[in-house]
Amino acid sequence: MIPRHHLPDDFLLSYAQGGLSEPWELAAATHLTFCPTCRRTTERFERLGGDVLSGEQPVEMRPDAMSEVLAMLDKAPRESVATITRTDGERERVAAGESSGRPVFPMALQRVAGGDVEDVKWRSVGGGVSQLVLVEDNESVARLLRIPPNMAVPEHGHAGLEITLTLSGSFSDQGKTFARGDVQVEDEETEHQPIADAGAVCVCLAVTNAPLKFRNWLPRLAQRFSGI
Repeated sequence: MIPRHHLPDDFLLSYAQGGLSEPWELAAATHLTFCPTCRRTTERFERLGGDVLSGEQPVEMRPDAMSEVLAMLDKAPRESVATITRTDGERERVAAGESSGRPVFPMALQRVAGGDVEDVKWRSVGGGVSQLVLVEDNESVARLLRIPPNMAVPEHGHAGLEITLTLSGSFSDQGKTFARGDVQVEDEETEHQPIADAGAVCVCLAVTNAPLKFRNWLPRLAQRFSGI
């Protein structure tokens, strides 16, 4: 199934330029393993960046510049979310397929989560919903969410940006359905109440840069412990 809901072009441009922090980069890399449309857009941005660089005037390098770069590469991690996706996108896309026996999480996400969905050590946040925090920095958090079928997330708004990527099952919100690979992007102007669809548990990757703004006191109380 090809996703119908995509990441914004400006977000993909930042990803192509290497300008995203790790939580957002994880969301972009995971979506790209599902979405040929966004992969093509990202590739165009990368080619554009290459064309810009090719028009720059060359400068003379220091004699030891190459050895310094090689030393930096030796110290760097062998794989990153961005590299895995861009250089091995076809393998990732196949691995993320929906046929029986294939993983729910793409390999880029498995490396961060410590395995596939059955390996996740879920933590309850109340109301049947569970989470696992994957990556966080000073501003943003990437977490997995597990929502039972027919379960409505408490009505809430946003103090910042939220990107939600469906990994299995589906959910409905504001007249739209978000299935495997689809991305929902919401900001401060949105107040909504997503509902997991019937039939299967909905597992999502959600990235935020500010806590949600719940309307009711009970989810606000639970928020103190969950951090959502």
